[in-house]
Amino acid sequence: DIIFLFTIDTYETKNKAYTDPHTGLFNKNRWDELMASGLPTSGNLAVMMLDLNGLKYVNDTYGHDSGDRMIFDFANILRNTLPPGSVICRWGGDEFAVMLMDSDPEAMEQYAGQLKQAAQRHNDSGNPPFIYFAAGWALASEFPELSREELLSRADERMYQEKRQWYTEHRRIR
Repeated sequence: DIIFLFTIDTYETKNKAYTDPHTGLFNKNRWDELMASGLPTSGNLAVMMLDLNGLKYVNDTYGHDSGDRMIFDFANILRNTLPPGSVICRWGGDEFAVMLMDSDPEAMEQYAGQLKQAAQRHNDSGNPPFIYFAAGWALASEFPELSREELLSRADERMYQEKRQWYTEHRRIR
């Protein structure tokens, strides 16, 4: 049936346009569409930015297959740790963005801690590459005057503060 095949083809095309092929997470195209949509900018909307630490070191030392494994494993940590309904996106390279529709400061601290614990469990398993990351988040209720894009920028600033601190403590890895 031609209509059925067209529907399947349309679905697959749209899925490819919005999905990162390496991780299966949403890609930046989907994120940008959600940010431009009518999602509320107030209330309990939270955004989180995450960035892997040491990916260049892993790529240079162990090869790009190891770097790809690091990205894939971290995507699974995000997928398996964050609550259902979280919008998880591979922003690009080694950066990830998360949107949660119903959160508060305590929950965001808890999610960040759970992600750190999941990464530590991965590292304790002895299966390299080991995963270290920086995370920053911002809540619309914290900054009601900010747009979605400005909220994301605030989360990004906080993530880079954590990233700078990590690299200060781990100078040998760049």
